[in-house]
Amino acid sequence: MKEHRDKMHEEIKIRLESNAWDQSVAGRILDARKSRSEKLLFSGSVVSLASAAVAIAVYIMNFHLVTPYSVNGQITAYNQSSVQDDYISYSETSSEIDTLINESYPMR
Repeated sequence: MKEHRDKMHEEIKIRLESNAWDQSVAGRILDARKSRSEKLLFSGSVVSLASAAVAIAVYIMNFHLVTPYSVNGQITAYNQSSVQDDYISYSETSSEIDTLINESYPMR
């Protein structure tokens, strides 16, 4: 048992006096910190890209639902009623003009 303890103390003494061992431990610590910070940056960028994609999708869907025209440029049902009202008033005027022309034609 004493033999193992002496061996352990000798290894500890060698490592404490060795600069190479200090540098290897310091290098591993720095690598661990660097990988941890890279993981944090990567996860932050993924979250920000996902939130930007969701914000753009919500903006597009909101803009699409608010506009009075569909994708193909067709008028929506709300505007079709006003177009039909204009057509009805135009057809009444058109029939009046047709009557006027028919009455004035024999006078010619």
